[in-house]
Amino acid sequence: MIDVRQLSHAAALAKFGNYRRAAQALFITQPALTKSIQNLERELDVRLFERRADGVTPTEFGAAIVAAAARILPQIDDIENEMELLKGLGKGRLNVGCDPFFAEVYMAPALGSLLARHPSLRIRAEVIAWDVILELLLERKLDVVIGVPTENLDPSLSFIKIDGFPEITYFCRPGHPLLGRGPIAPRELAPFPTVGIKTHPWWLKWFAESIDEAVESEAVTHRHFVQCDNLSVIMTIVKSSDAISGAASGVVEKDIVAGRLRRLPLILPPYPPLSFGLAYLRERIMAPAARALIDELVALAQSLGWAVDAPGSRP
Repeated sequence: MIDVRQLSHAAALAKFGNYRRAAQALFITQPALTKSIQNLERELDVRLFERRADGVTPTEFGAAIVAAAARILPQIDDIENEMELLKGLGKGRLNVGCDPFFAEVYMAPALGSLLARHPSLRIRAEVIAWDVILELLLERKLDVVIGVPTENLDPSLSFIKIDGFPEITYFCRPGHPLLGRGPIAPRELAPFPTVGIKTHPWWLKWFAESIDEAVESEAVTHRHFVQCDNLSVIMTIVKSSDAISGAASGVVEKDIVAGRLRRLPLILPPYPPLSFGLAYLRERIMAPAARALIDELVALAQSLGWAVDAPGSRP
Protein backbone atom coordinates (compact mmCIF):
# COMPACT_ATOMS: atom_id res chain seq x y z
CA MET A 1 0.00 0.00 0.00
CA ILE A 2 1.28 3.46 -0.90
CA ASP A 3 1.94 5.72 2.07
CA VAL A 4 2.22 9.48 2.30
CA ARG A 5 5.95 9.32 2.94
CA GLN A 6 6.54 7.54 -0.38
CA LEU A 7 4.51 10.16 -2.24
CA SER A 8 6.55 12.97 -0.69
CA HIS A 9 9.76 11.15 -1.65
CA ALA A 10 8.64 10.76 -5.27
CA ALA A 11 7.59 14.43 -5.42
CA ALA A 12 10.95 15.58 -4.06
CA LEU A 13 12.91 13.40 -6.48
CA ALA A 14 10.92 14.77 -9.42
CA LYS A 15 11.48 18.33 -8.19
CA PHE A 16 15.24 18.08 -7.73
CA GLY A 17 16.01 15.49 -10.43
CA ASN A 18 18.81 14.17 -8.26
CA TYR A 19 18.80 11.60 -5.45
CA ARG A 20 21.41 13.39 -3.35
CA ARG A 21 19.71 16.80 -3.42
CA ALA A 22 16.25 15.30 -2.91
CA ALA A 23 17.50 13.31 0.10
CA GLN A 24 19.04 16.46 1.59
CA ALA A 25 15.77 18.35 1.17
CA LEU A 26 13.90 15.48 2.86
CA PHE A 27 16.49 15.21 5.67
CA ILE A 28 17.07 11.52 4.98
CA THR A 29 20.02 9.58 3.61
CA GLN A 30 20.39 8.91 -0.11
CA PRO A 31 20.22 5.10 0.39
CA ALA A 32 16.97 5.54 2.34
CA LEU A 33 15.46 7.57 -0.50
CA THR A 34 16.62 5.04 -3.09
CA LYS A 35 15.07 2.19 -1.10
CA SER A 36 11.79 4.11 -0.68
CA ILE A 37 11.48 4.72 -4.44
CA GLN A 38 12.38 1.10 -5.20
CA ASN A 39 9.72 -0.14 -2.77
CA LEU A 40 7.13 2.13 -4.38
CA GLU A 41 8.06 0.87 -7.86
CA ARG A 42 7.81 -2.71 -6.60
CA GLU A 43 4.38 -2.12 -5.10
CA LEU A 44 3.07 -0.53 -8.30
CA ASP A 45 5.00 -2.89 -10.60
CA VAL A 46 6.15 0.01 -12.81
CA ARG A 47 9.30 2.08 -13.29
CA LEU A 48 8.75 5.61 -11.99
CA PHE A 49 12.09 7.28 -12.80
CA GLU A 50 14.72 6.96 -15.49
CA ARG A 51 18.35 7.56 -14.62
CA ARG A 52 20.25 9.78 -17.06
CA ALA A 53 23.67 11.38 -17.15
CA ASP A 54 22.22 14.69 -15.95
CA GLY A 55 20.01 13.18 -13.23
CA VAL A 56 16.67 11.39 -13.05
CA THR A 57 13.40 12.16 -14.82
CA PRO A 58 9.91 10.76 -14.20
CA THR A 59 8.55 8.17 -16.60
CA GLU A 60 4.94 8.39 -17.73
CA PHE A 61 4.00 6.44 -14.59
CA GLY A 62 6.23 8.65 -12.46
CA ALA A 63 4.62 11.80 -13.82
CA ALA A 64 1.20 10.41 -12.87
CA ILE A 65 2.39 9.67 -9.32
CA VAL A 66 3.92 13.14 -8.97
CA ALA A 67 0.68 14.75 -10.19
CA ALA A 68 -1.29 12.69 -7.67
CA ALA A 69 1.13 13.71 -4.92
CA ALA A 70 0.61 17.38 -5.80
CA ARG A 71 -3.11 16.91 -5.18
CA ILE A 72 -2.95 14.65 -2.14
CA LEU A 73 -0.08 16.01 -0.03
CA PRO A 74 -1.61 19.48 0.53
CA GLN A 75 -4.85 17.79 1.60
CA ILE A 76 -2.95 15.67 4.12
CA ASP A 77 -1.23 18.79 5.46
CA ASP A 78 -4.60 20.49 5.75
CA ILE A 79 -6.09 17.57 7.69
CA GLU A 80 -3.16 17.63 10.10
CA ASN A 81 -3.58 21.37 10.52
CA GLU A 82 -7.33 21.00 11.19
CA MET A 83 -6.59 18.45 13.92
CA GLU A 84 -3.97 20.75 15.39
CA LEU A 85 -6.42 23.64 15.40
CA LEU A 86 -9.11 21.60 17.14
CA LYS A 87 -6.85 20.65 20.04
CA GLY A 88 -8.11 23.78 21.74
CA LEU A 89 -6.63 26.96 23.09
CA GLY A 90 -4.19 25.14 25.34
CA LYS A 91 -2.39 23.35 22.51
CA GLY A 92 -3.70 25.00 19.36
CA ARG A 93 -1.94 26.78 16.54
CA LEU A 94 -3.20 29.92 14.84
CA ASN A 95 -2.10 31.49 11.56
CA VAL A 96 -3.15 35.13 11.22
CA GLY A 97 -2.72 37.60 8.38
CA CYS A 98 -3.00 41.36 8.73
CA ASP A 99 -2.68 44.35 6.44
CA PRO A 100 0.26 46.48 7.68
CA PHE A 101 -1.94 49.52 8.34
CA PHE A 102 -3.84 47.63 11.06
CA ALA A 103 -1.00 45.52 12.48
CA GLU A 104 0.28 47.68 15.33
CA VAL A 105 -2.89 49.52 16.30
CA TYR A 106 -5.40 46.66 15.97
CA MET A 107 -3.93 43.17 15.50
CA ALA A 108 -1.11 43.49 18.06
CA PRO A 109 -3.32 44.53 21.02
CA ALA A 110 -5.78 41.72 20.23
CA LEU A 111 -3.02 39.11 20.02
CA GLY A 112 -1.47 40.42 23.23
CA SER A 113 -4.77 40.08 25.06
CA LEU A 114 -5.28 36.58 23.65
CA LEU A 115 -1.79 35.44 24.70
CA ALA A 116 -2.20 36.91 28.17
CA ARG A 117 -5.09 34.50 28.72
CA HIS A 118 -3.68 31.57 26.71
CA PRO A 119 0.15 31.76 26.91
CA SER A 120 0.75 28.31 25.39
CA LEU A 121 -1.05 29.16 22.15
CA ARG A 122 1.24 29.04 19.10
CA ILE A 123 0.69 31.94 16.71
CA ARG A 124 2.21 32.88 13.35
CA ALA A 125 1.35 36.40 12.21
CA GLU A 126 1.89 37.48 8.60
CA VAL A 127 1.93 41.27 8.11
CA ILE A 128 1.63 41.85 4.37
CA ALA A 129 -0.62 43.63 1.89
CA TRP A 130 -4.34 42.88 2.05
CA ASP A 131 -4.50 41.24 -1.38
CA VAL A 132 -1.70 38.81 -0.46
CA ILE A 133 -3.28 37.74 2.83
CA LEU A 134 -6.55 37.09 1.01
CA GLU A 135 -4.72 34.79 -1.41
CA LEU A 136 -3.07 32.96 1.50
CA LEU A 137 -6.46 32.60 3.19
CA LEU A 138 -7.97 31.05 0.06
CA GLU A 139 -4.97 28.70 -0.10
CA ARG A 140 -5.81 27.65 3.50
CA LYS A 141 -2.45 28.90 4.76
CA LEU A 142 -4.09 31.41 7.11
CA ASP A 143 -7.03 30.98 9.48
CA VAL A 144 -8.15 34.60 9.90
CA VAL A 145 -7.20 37.78 8.04
CA ILE A 146 -7.54 41.36 9.29
CA GLY A 147 -7.91 44.66 7.49
CA VAL A 148 -9.22 43.60 4.09
CA PRO A 149 -11.50 45.75 1.88
CA THR A 150 -15.21 45.14 2.19
CA GLU A 151 -16.01 44.93 -1.52
CA ASN A 152 -15.84 42.09 -4.05
CA LEU A 153 -14.77 39.34 -1.67
CA ASP A 154 -14.59 35.74 -2.83
CA PRO A 155 -17.94 33.97 -2.15
CA SER A 156 -16.13 31.19 -0.28
CA LEU A 157 -15.27 33.65 2.51
CA SER A 158 -17.23 34.64 5.58
CA PHE A 159 -16.82 38.26 6.49
CA ILE A 160 -17.27 40.50 9.52
CA LYS A 161 -17.56 44.14 8.48
CA ILE A 162 -16.30 46.77 10.89
CA ASP A 163 -17.51 50.32 10.30
CA GLY A 164 -14.63 52.44 11.49
CA PHE A 165 -11.01 53.14 10.73
CA PRO A 166 -7.88 54.17 12.66
CA GLU A 167 -7.08 57.87 12.46
CA ILE A 168 -4.58 58.57 9.68
CA THR A 169 -1.59 60.89 10.15
CA TYR A 170 0.26 62.18 7.09
CA PHE A 171 3.89 62.93 7.77
CA CYS A 172 7.23 64.02 6.31
CA ARG A 173 10.78 64.72 7.47
CA PRO A 174 11.75 67.85 9.41
CA GLY A 175 12.77 70.59 6.98
CA HIS A 176 10.55 69.28 4.18
CA PRO A 177 9.75 71.92 1.49
CA LEU A 178 6.03 71.65 2.29
CA LEU A 179 6.50 72.78 5.89
CA GLY A 180 6.40 76.39 7.01
CA ARG A 181 3.84 77.51 4.45
CA GLY A 182 0.70 77.00 6.55
CA PRO A 183 -2.15 74.60 5.78
CA ILE A 184 -1.45 72.36 2.78
CA ALA A 185 -3.97 71.48 0.09
CA PRO A 186 -3.81 67.86 -1.14
CA ARG A 187 -2.91 68.99 -4.68
CA GLU A 188 0.34 70.42 -3.27
CA LEU A 189 1.44 66.84 -2.51
CA ALA A 190 1.48 65.86 -6.18
CA PRO A 191 5.13 66.85 -6.97
CA PHE A 192 6.52 64.76 -4.11
CA PRO A 193 7.04 60.99 -4.00
CA THR A 194 4.66 59.03 -1.84
CA VAL A 195 5.80 55.91 0.00
CA GLY A 196 3.39 53.57 1.71
CA ILE A 197 1.71 50.22 1.97
CA LYS A 198 -0.59 48.87 -0.74
CA THR A 199 -3.63 51.07 -0.34
CA HIS A 200 -7.29 50.15 -0.17
CA PRO A 201 -9.25 51.05 -3.33
CA TRP A 202 -11.16 53.85 -1.59
CA TRP A 203 -7.92 55.74 -0.85
CA LEU A 204 -6.78 55.66 -4.48
CA LYS A 205 -10.07 57.18 -5.60
CA TRP A 206 -10.09 59.74 -2.78
CA PHE A 207 -6.46 60.77 -3.42
CA ALA A 208 -7.01 61.18 -7.15
CA GLU A 209 -10.06 63.36 -6.53
CA SER A 210 -8.18 65.36 -3.88
CA ILE A 211 -5.44 66.44 -6.28
CA ASP A 212 -7.95 67.24 -9.03
CA GLU A 213 -6.79 64.45 -11.32
CA ALA A 214 -8.96 62.20 -13.46
CA VAL A 215 -10.21 59.34 -11.31
CA GLU A 216 -10.22 57.05 -14.32
CA SER A 217 -6.44 57.37 -14.58
CA GLU A 218 -5.35 55.63 -11.39
CA ALA A 219 -1.80 55.65 -12.72
CA VAL A 220 -1.51 59.20 -11.42
CA THR A 221 -1.59 57.93 -7.85
CA HIS A 222 1.33 55.64 -8.62
CA ARG A 223 3.36 58.14 -10.63
CA HIS A 224 5.68 58.78 -7.69
CA PHE A 225 4.57 55.92 -5.48
CA VAL A 226 6.89 53.51 -3.66
CA GLN A 227 5.11 50.50 -2.16
CA CYS A 228 6.48 48.84 0.96
CA ASP A 229 4.74 46.64 3.53
CA ASN A 230 7.15 47.47 6.37
CA LEU A 231 6.21 50.65 8.24
CA SER A 232 9.65 50.96 9.87
CA VAL A 233 11.24 50.98 6.42
CA ILE A 234 8.67 53.52 5.22
CA MET A 235 9.51 55.90 8.07
CA THR A 236 13.24 55.53 7.40
CA ILE A 237 12.71 56.43 3.73
CA VAL A 238 10.64 59.47 4.69
CA LYS A 239 13.27 60.66 7.19
CA SER A 240 15.96 60.67 4.51
CA SER A 241 14.07 62.07 1.49
CA ASP A 242 11.29 64.41 0.40
CA ALA A 243 8.86 61.49 0.31
CA ILE A 244 5.60 61.78 2.22
CA SER A 245 3.51 59.04 3.76
CA GLY A 246 0.54 58.27 5.94
CA ALA A 247 -0.02 55.74 8.70
CA ALA A 248 -2.26 55.02 11.65
CA SER A 249 -1.65 57.87 14.08
CA GLY A 250 -0.49 55.68 16.95
CA VAL A 251 2.32 54.22 14.83
CA VAL A 252 4.12 57.51 14.13
CA GLU A 253 3.24 59.59 17.19
CA LYS A 254 6.45 58.79 19.10
CA ASP A 255 8.62 59.86 16.17
CA ILE A 256 6.64 63.07 15.75
CA VAL A 257 6.92 63.94 19.45
CA ALA A 258 10.66 63.19 19.34
CA GLY A 259 11.10 65.48 16.32
CA ARG A 260 12.22 62.73 13.96
CA LEU A 261 9.12 63.23 11.80
CA ARG A 262 6.72 66.11 11.24
CA ARG A 263 2.96 66.03 10.85
CA LEU A 264 1.75 67.52 7.56
CA PRO A 265 -0.97 70.15 8.19
CA LEU A 266 -3.24 68.97 5.39
CA ILE A 267 -6.62 70.47 4.52
CA LEU A 268 -8.43 67.28 3.62
CA PRO A 269 -11.76 66.74 1.91
CA PRO A 270 -14.05 64.38 3.82
CA TYR A 271 -13.21 60.72 3.64
CA PRO A 272 -15.89 58.38 2.33
CA PRO A 273 -17.54 56.17 4.98
CA LEU A 274 -14.69 53.90 6.03
CA SER A 275 -14.82 50.23 6.90
CA PHE A 276 -12.67 47.13 6.81
CA GLY A 277 -13.17 43.48 7.43
CA LEU A 278 -12.15 40.29 9.17
CA ALA A 279 -12.40 37.25 6.91
CA TYR A 280 -12.14 33.48 7.20
CA LEU A 281 -13.08 30.49 5.05
CA ARG A 282 -16.80 29.74 5.19
CA GLU A 283 -16.52 25.95 4.90
CA ARG A 284 -13.47 25.48 7.10
CA ILE A 285 -13.82 24.29 10.68
CA MET A 286 -13.46 27.28 12.98
CA ALA A 287 -10.86 26.37 15.58
CA PRO A 288 -11.19 27.54 19.21
CA ALA A 289 -8.10 29.74 18.82
CA ALA A 290 -9.52 31.47 15.75
CA ARG A 291 -12.86 32.00 17.49
CA ALA A 292 -11.11 33.49 20.50
CA LEU A 293 -9.08 35.87 18.33
CA ILE A 294 -12.18 37.06 16.49
CA ASP A 295 -13.88 37.69 19.84
CA GLU A 296 -10.86 39.78 20.90
CA LEU A 297 -10.91 41.74 17.64
CA VAL A 298 -14.64 42.42 17.85
CA ALA A 299 -14.38 43.54 21.49
CA LEU A 300 -11.46 45.83 20.64
CA ALA A 301 -13.35 47.35 17.71
CA GLN A 302 -16.34 48.05 19.94
CA SER A 303 -14.11 49.62 22.61
CA LEU A 304 -12.78 51.99 19.93
CA GLY A 305 -16.32 53.03 19.02
CA TRP A 306 -16.42 51.09 15.75
CA ALA A 307 -19.64 49.33 14.78
CA VAL A 308 -19.48 45.60 14.08
CA ASP A 309 -21.88 44.85 11.25
CA ALA A 310 -24.26 41.91 10.90
CA PRO A 311 -24.18 39.74 14.04
CA GLY A 312 -25.16 36.79 11.86
CA SER A 313 -21.78 36.94 10.16
CA ARG A 314 -19.98 35.92 13.35
CA PRO A 315 -18.53 32.38 13.25
